[in-house]
Amino acid sequence: MYLPLPYLGYLADVHGPVILAVLSLFMFFPGYMVASLVVRDNLHYIYLCISYGLIGCATSCLYFSSLLTCAKVFPNHKSLSITAPVACYGLSSLLLSGLLDSVNWFYYVNGDLNLYRCFRFFAFFYFVLGVINWVSSVIVTIERDLIFEEEQIPLIEPDDIHKRDFSVFLKDHSMYLFLFAFFLIVGPLETCITNIGSITTVIDPNGRKAIPLQVSLHAIFSTTSRILVGGSLDYLPKIGVTPVHLMIVLVLSGTLAFTLITQGSHMDLISIFLGFSYGGLFAITPNILVSIWGIGIFGSSWGLFMLAPAAGSTLFGLLYALNFDTMCKVESRFCLWKVFSALALCTVTSAIIIFFCNKVWAKRNAFKC
Repeated sequence: MYLPLPYLGYLADVHGPVILAVLSLFMFFPGYMVASLVVRDNLHYIYLCISYGLIGCATSCLYFSSLLTCAKVFPNHKSLSITAPVACYGLSSLLLSGLLDSVNWFYYVNGDLNLYRCFRFFAFFYFVLGVINWVSSVIVTIERDLIFEEEQIPLIEPDDIHKRDFSVFLKDHSMYLFLFAFFLIVGPLETCITNIGSITTVIDPNGRKAIPLQVSLHAIFSTTSRILVGGSLDYLPKIGVTPVHLMIVLVLSGTLAFTLITQGSHMDLISIFLGFSYGGLFAITPNILVSIWGIGIFGSSWGLFMLAPAAGSTLFGLLYALNFDTMCKVESRFCLWKVFSALALCTVTSAIIIFFCNKVWAKRNAFKC
C-alpha cells in the first residue's frame, strides 16, 4: 500500500488520476481471485503474498485516484474536497465489516468465516467499483478544458512544471522536518492500531472478548475525526486558527493515549483518543501539504509522506514486539510502560517540530488567518 505511493502520485500529477483508476481495475480483480484460489485449493503461500501485493497497490491506486480527482477539480474548497474521500476511506471499513457480520452467506454452518466466498465477493465488488471510478476519472479528464476556463487552475501540470515545483519541494528544509515529525507520530499510531488486540488483552479486564469493541471504537472515532477535521478546515482561519494548530492538538491526543497505556487502564479512552488522533492526522496532513507546496505536486508530495507510516510502523512495531515478548510473559497491566513511554516522548517531539515548522511557514504567510 505504501511503497508504490510516491511513483503513483507522480503518475497522477503528470498524467492525471485516470491512469490510477485503470491500474486499480486491473489489479484488484486478479488479486482477490488468486487469493480465493489459494484458500480453495490450498496453494503455496507465496501466491497469497503476490495477491496481497496486488491488492495493496490497487487500494492505493483507487485511494489516490479519488483523492486527487476531488482535490484538483474543487480547488476553491480544497480542505473539504481532500477530506471527503479520506473520510470515505475510513467509513468503508465500518460498512464492509458490518456487511460481513450481518450476512450469513459469508459463513460456514459452524460459524467460521468462508474466506473463499469473501475473496470472490471482493473480486467482483472491486471490479464494479473500479469501472465506476475509471468512468468518473475519464469524465473529469474530458471536462478539463471547462475546468481550466472556470477555475483558471490546470488539472494536470505539464511534466516540466511538475519537475520544477517538485525540485523546490525537495530543497525546502522545512519539508524534511515536517516529514520527520509525521514519522514520529504516525509510526507509533500505526503500531498501536496493528497491535490493538494484544494491547487490549493486557489492559482490558475482559481480555480477548473486548477486542471487537475496541476495534469498533477506534474505527468510529477515526472516521468521525476525519469528517470533523475536514469540515472545519475551511472555516478555522476565519477565527485565527491554522491547520497546524489543529494538527498539534491531534498529535497530543495520541500522546494522551500512549500515557494511558503506560498506566494500564481505561482501554475505552485509549481507543477513542487513538482513533481521533489517527483519523484526524490523515485528514489534516495532506491539507497542509497543499497549502504549503501547492496542488500541482500534491500526488508526489503526499505519496512521499506516506512512506512515513510504512517505515514508522516497521521500526516502532519491532520495538513493541521486543517489549511485549520480554516484559509481558507474566500477566501485568503495566508491562507495556517502557515502550509506550518512549512512544509518548516521540509524539511530544513531533509536536515541538511541527510548532517550529509553523514558525517558518508563518513568515511565508502560508496560512491566511
